[in-house]
Amino acid sequence: MDIAQRAKLMIYIIYAIVALILIGLPATGFYLYKTHTYPAETLQLSTYAYPELKKTCLVDEKTGPAGITDNQKSENGFKYHVRTPLNYNPQLAHPLMVVFAPSVSGALMEKYTGLTKQTTEAGIILAYVDGRNLNLKAIEEFGRIPAEIMAKWCIDEQRVFLTGHSDGGTISSALAFLEDSTFRPTAIAPSAAGITEKELNEYACPEPLSVMVMHNEGDTHFPGFGQQTAHWWASCNQCSNSTIPTSTDTCVQYPDCANGVDTYYCEGQGGSHITWPRLNETMLSLFLRSPAKEAPLTE
Repeated sequence: MDIAQRAKLMIYIIYAIVALILIGLPATGFYLYKTHTYPAETLQLSTYAYPELKKTCLVDEKTGPAGITDNQKSENGFKYHVRTPLNYNPQLAHPLMVVFAPSVSGALMEKYTGLTKQTTEAGIILAYVDGRNLNLKAIEEFGRIPAEIMAKWCIDEQRVFLTGHSDGGTISSALAFLEDSTFRPTAIAPSAAGITEKELNEYACPEPLSVMVMHNEGDTHFPGFGQQTAHWWASCNQCSNSTIPTSTDTCVQYPDCANGVDTYYCEGQGGSHITWPRLNETMLSLFLRSPAKEAPLTE
């Protein structure tokens, strides 16, 4: 093979590599998107069968609209997206679930977690929060978002739940245990959080609260972190050291926790760091039966 033939062959190889990049990467991205997001029907709002409840918000006191409210911004520019039941009643207090994204938009997190239909059907208002570079200042700002939502929508302040994936899981955890946290949740369900038990041991335990730690067995980004953090939360919640099975095959429970709270560890079989564990029903059940926070004392 002479120089001209080798040069021509090299050009063909380069063309083949470029074609592989142009075709292969989008195809791979599309495959990952389709296999790690929920179908459109799970993103629909549901109606809630309201029981007879005492009205807790005054007429016109809360101006947040029913349905889908996108691109809300906090005072410091943190973006979030709110979902209510289709038949949202602004005079009745609703539980609130805040979903923290990793370094992606909250709108993508909605597709990734598939929580909207189930959650609004259960009468919970839902907020998907866009990701930001993670640091203590950002966590402090994330902690201000629930109060901003409460100012606009009728929320039961004693029933606010946090979840999130990867950095979002770290945020939902940190707001529960950081001493200077700007917000204290009723219950949390962090997924794939990047915190070790050694790091958690540097902090004092918060008051017992229901916790559902989710972490995939195949997570090589934060290997074994979930089991470690579940053990720390079980200790803080004053639970038994041994675990018992639950009705969900991939979850175990630390029983006999203080104040009637639940402590779960759920380990998805296989699955990588980017995989949402798809335990939405178990998470919602744990949230809704969690003991409400004590109302703050008023003077």
